[in-house]
Amino acid sequence: MYKFIIFISIFFGILFLGHLVIYKSQVKFFDIQSVVGRRTLIFFYIFNFLLLFFAMFGIRQTNSVIVNGIYYYAVLWLPILLYLFLFSSVTWIIYAFIKLLKLKITLKFLYLAFIITILFITAYGIYSYKNIVKTEVKISIQDMPQIWKNKKILLITDVHIGNFRDDSFIDNFVKKLNKEEADVIFIAGDLFDGTKLEINKTAAALNRLQAKQQIYFVYGNHETFSHQADVDKIISMTKIKTLNNQLDTLDGVNILGINHTHLHNDTIIDYLEKNFLSKPEYANNPTIFLCHEPMKDTDKLKRLKVDLQLSGHTHAGQFFPINLITKSLFGKMNYGYSDFGEFKHFTSSGLGVWGPAFRLGTKSEYVSIIFN
Repeated sequence: MYKFIIFISIFFGILFLGHLVIYKSQVKFFDIQSVVGRRTLIFFYIFNFLLLFFAMFGIRQTNSVIVNGIYYYAVLWLPILLYLFLFSSVTWIIYAFIKLLKLKITLKFLYLAFIITILFITAYGIYSYKNIVKTEVKISIQDMPQIWKNKKILLITDVHIGNFRDDSFIDNFVKKLNKEEADVIFIAGDLFDGTKLEINKTAAALNRLQAKQQIYFVYGNHETFSHQADVDKIISMTKIKTLNNQLDTLDGVNILGINHTHLHNDTIIDYLEKNFLSKPEYANNPTIFLCHEPMKDTDKLKRLKVDLQLSGHTHAGQFFPINLITKSLFGKMNYGYSDFGEFKHFTSSGLGVWGPAFRLGTKSEYVSIIFN
């Protein structure tokens, strides 16, 4: 709790400073002299700051239309705020050079052009979020049974059902996936956002998801944030099979799933190795490992005899420049297919988003896997 309070304090402290810099920039470069104009700007930024605070905590407690609408606007303000801050910083740098060179150039129209650019970026970011695309990847695994080479496999991650991603959102992506007529669907965590859910409606919508053989699911970090009892009840009312530190076999292939909270737990790794992977009935099968956050520890992956790891979690950064941060944290496992020799890996950027309904430089996707 102590660490959480520190994190929240730093987070909202940074947000406050960001709002302050943008306010000062607009007053300076638009030369706002009137008291009314300045007070209007102050009210606008204080309102957005407080709205964001309310949305981030209120959304966890209710699923009302009003709170969902507030949350949608408030979190969309985050990338807008980020780009306003970046463009304001650029304008201040240009202003410093102008002062240094003693030039008499107004930056009003440049700053206005930056704001118009941000409006176009926002519109494109919302479109990129809503435009769910299919990504195809071909993967070769040694000793993969021939029957798997004819299967249609789908991977989805980070759907983040909750708040404004409601039943209609579920219906839309379920219809899209059902058209694929998949044999197996893997859901690699964060199917839910951790917000309050309407159990019966959500379960009914999810239960329309179809696979000829099996739908597998593992817990992500958002399933364990809050309302986990609701998540468990919803899953129990559908055809989805949860692999909670468990292994299932399907046509000669091990399907291994780990709960996100146990990702770095050596005891759980020992348990999976001892109770499943070391046993004769599993030892010689290829293993597909569902793990929400990419497991970067290659020694653990070897112990679990993983041939293919399927993950999400990173969102590929979701939007610039956050993607640069996730790339530095996860390297090759930030997004897409990687061949590490002894095992293969694929991280999806996710079908949904966390926070703002916005993507820039990434895509909302589901993945079609073809085994060579």
